[in-house]
Amino acid sequence: MSEIDELIQRLDSWLKKNRPDFYASLNPGATDKEISHFESELGWKLPEDFVRFYQWKNGDGELIPGWRWLSLKDIEELRNWFSEYTQNKPFEQQQPWHPDFIPFLDNGGGDYYCLDRLGIWNGVSNQIIYHCYDDRSYIESSRFDLWLEVIVLCFKSGSWIREQNQEFCDFEQSDGWSATFTKIAGTIIPGYPKEEDW
Repeated sequence: MSEIDELIQRLDSWLKKNRPDFYASLNPGATDKEISHFESELGWKLPEDFVRFYQWKNGDGELIPGWRWLSLKDIEELRNWFSEYTQNKPFEQQQPWHPDFIPFLDNGGGDYYCLDRLGIWNGVSNQIIYHCYDDRSYIESSRFDLWLEVIVLCFKSGSWIREQNQEFCDFEQSDGWSATFTKIAGTIIPGYPKEEDW
């Protein structure tokens, strides 16, 4: 079993046991036809780890506290919106955006976790970035599987869970950031996080 498949299996088992309603609400995995259509719209092939993740489940819902996991259709619509938005605004009014970003998590406030196909700051293709509405961006991980491993460990830590009727949240959240994610990522991902300027 590949590393990404093992991580997906661990996440699948945890969600089934601890968040069964959420698990049941997720879309079925993306079909080969859906992935081919999405890649055709992009004009390039997705990295295998990212494809395997979407073959498992195609979104959609609050995968991690405060962040909605976007389906392939949602991603396509959001990318089209950004394309139109940047075309119809003067440069000084545009939110920094790059056509090779693939946003897959959305906090509803203009921030996104994205796959950065080209590695626009450092040349590391398919790295994971945290793109903020206020022009800040952070390189979160050089690889999708490392990022997903942090997510799995955050769930297993017990800090990300809904208790009774409480909202799903990070019980160690600080200043709008997930303290749990930051702590675990710092032990797994070299140089986490790195802020980049536009």
